[in-house]
Amino acid sequence: MAIYEITMMYGIVPILVTLVGGLLLKNYLPNYMNEKGKNHATKEDIADITRRTEEVKSEFLSKLEVEKKEINIEIEKMKLEQGQILKNFELYTQKRHECYPELYKLLEIATVKLGS
Repeated sequence: MAIYEITMMYGIVPILVTLVGGLLLKNYLPNYMNEKGKNHATKEDIADITRRTEEVKSEFLSKLEVEKKEINIEIEKMKLEQGQILKNFELYTQKRHECYPELYKLLEIATVKLGS
């Protein structure tokens, strides 16, 4: 069949629509599919990056919590140590003041003995 006979049999419009459609499919469809594939790959990459970021974030937060616990333990040790030092200082101050009258008496006795 010649093009003229096909044109007469089906009409020019369906043939033109078929040709234009074929050209569009040939030129547009591969580009569309490539772009669609790139977008899908990008989404997968973003999902992978997000997953890795969340893993690192989770690991960092767990290590941070461990460090916080260790620091809090050290703070509590230092508070206990500070409390003990203050208690010892108060005891020292109290005992020192208790010794003054006795020391004064001994000093008077020594002065009397040296003077005689």
